[in-house]
Amino acid sequence: MKELLLKFGIDCAEDAVYEYASNALDWWDSENRTSIEIELHQIEDGLKSISIIFCPDVERIVERKKVFSSSFNGKGIKKNALVAKAVFENINCKFGLPFSDEQNAYITTKASESELVLDCILNLIGQKVPTFKIDLNESNREESSFEVGDTLEHFIAMMDMNSTDFTKENIIASLKVVINFEGDEYLDELKNDITSGKEFDYEVEYGVNKEKLNLIKETIINYTQSLRS
Repeated sequence: MKELLLKFGIDCAEDAVYEYASNALDWWDSENRTSIEIELHQIEDGLKSISIIFCPDVERIVERKKVFSSSFNGKGIKKNALVAKAVFENINCKFGLPFSDEQNAYITTKASESELVLDCILNLIGQKVPTFKIDLNESNREESSFEVGDTLEHFIAMMDMNSTDFTKENIIASLKVVINFEGDEYLDELKNDITSGKEFDYEVEYGVNKEKLNLIKETIINYTQSLRS
């Protein structure tokens, strides 16, 4: 595992996000080139998470899609890795995996499968030297780079990019998908944006008028309360 990641300039001891030069992955996004990010984060002593994220290489806030998620320690990567459906079906792995309708992803059953899938996805990276690195433990990172409303706009942009109508049912379905990949913190950030009192205008960029925006806000708040009631 350590040797595999070193080929891509990744230090397993660090908590960081590594970004690589974008590639044309037409089976994933036929309109934009795709940037690939690899994120390592400490879970507990001796155990780290690893995620691979696909992001359209465009100049606006868009959905960052987590396509691979697992964990590893000094002995290697674990089983039960989640692999996005479209990714596993296009990386030419020579074996099959069980599919979870609930997760909308394939799940590895052995550590060896996790490593082979990871290797296949990493081979999509053309230039193996990272173009950018974010240290997740850097104490003096500027928090001002994250503004109130960023998460709400990310969520709306994700639905817009997927050509999803802004109905209550679709908003809830989209929430479930993004929380599955981003974690419960994403829902907290959405709620904080909504309750901040700041005015948002997404009509020009995403066609979301005040009525639709109020529906989105109301649905998110109600969904949050239903999970914690």
